[in-house]
Amino acid sequence: MPRHKLPVTSRTGRLVTVSTALFGLLAGLTLVVAHAAGQGGASTVALSSRHFVGHGRHYQESPSPSQPRLLWHHHVSPSPSPSSSKSPSSGTSGSPGPSTSSAGGSSPTPTSTQVTPLATVRPRGPAGNWKMVWRDEFNGTSLNRSKWYAVGNGTVRNNVPMYASNVSESGGSLKLTLKSSSSGASVVSANQFGDNPAPSNGFRMKVGDVVEARIWFPAANGKVANWPAFWFFGGPNTSAPGEIDLFEGLGGSATCNYHPPSGSATINSFPSGSWAGSWHTYTVVRHARSFDAYVDGRHFLTQRTSDDGSSMSVILVNGAGQHGPPAYPATMRVDYVRAWSPA
Repeated sequence: MPRHKLPVTSRTGRLVTVSTALFGLLAGLTLVVAHAAGQGGASTVALSSRHFVGHGRHYQESPSPSQPRLLWHHHVSPSPSPSSSKSPSSGTSGSPGPSTSSAGGSSPTPTSTQVTPLATVRPRGPAGNWKMVWRDEFNGTSLNRSKWYAVGNGTVRNNVPMYASNVSESGGSLKLTLKSSSSGASVVSANQFGDNPAPSNGFRMKVGDVVEARIWFPAANGKVANWPAFWFFGGPNTSAPGEIDLFEGLGGSATCNYHPPSGSATINSFPSGSWAGSWHTYTVVRHARSFDAYVDGRHFLTQRTSDDGSSMSVILVNGAGQHGPPAYPATMRVDYVRAWSPA
């Protein structure tokens, strides 16, 4: 009998043995899968979505008279700057410091996404319980005129006539473009100096409130270009609470300042680092006689004030003048502005 042949009985026995083994293996796998399902095992699926991700006087008078939704954010690598900080409770993240030009460079490119319920987003840095009372994520294709007034008609702010045509919104951010030394951009959340109407769904910061914005300030030669600012002021129908400049580019440097209703201003420098040409988060907590300032979730200043308690508008401006190295055109980008009151 040839060696490669097996007797009929032997082949049959081998087939039965192999079939039994395969059946046992499949049964075992079935039990493992069933056990895993019984333990409530789940997998995480990566989702992708393209988001969004005064120094003295900042102005001169013009020469002529629901349910919370899911919020998508870019989650990107942090800047190598010492200011880079991540706060899981904030729902925001740092951004890389991309290459810049004299006009401030280009926006960062996202590397991944994360989903954060808006109701759980907290300000970066300040401790306590907060409820969000106002926000703009700038995810539209034009400025929300119910929340902001775009200063225009040649009204002068930060040494430059302002024009509404220099204000735009796209790609998940507000863009304020300083087109030249005589054409700037600014938006305000309330009636500021009596020369603009109050937006119907605008905002005024009260004592105890927190306001935060994530902003890209233009850079030139490694310094803050021109005269940009993120600041707070009273209004024509309120007694002066003074002026808080959470960020103001002065002489090419980043400063955080307070101007009392009368008397000299207090000028404070930011911590050492590069604060222009990259994204950073700026947060202020307003107290009855002081304010706390944070950058990227880190507290860096408590400034005493002569605050009378009246409300303050939020102002974003990209101006020019002698205060920083010139760069035209230069665009100041704002990812969001959010406000919280104590819960």
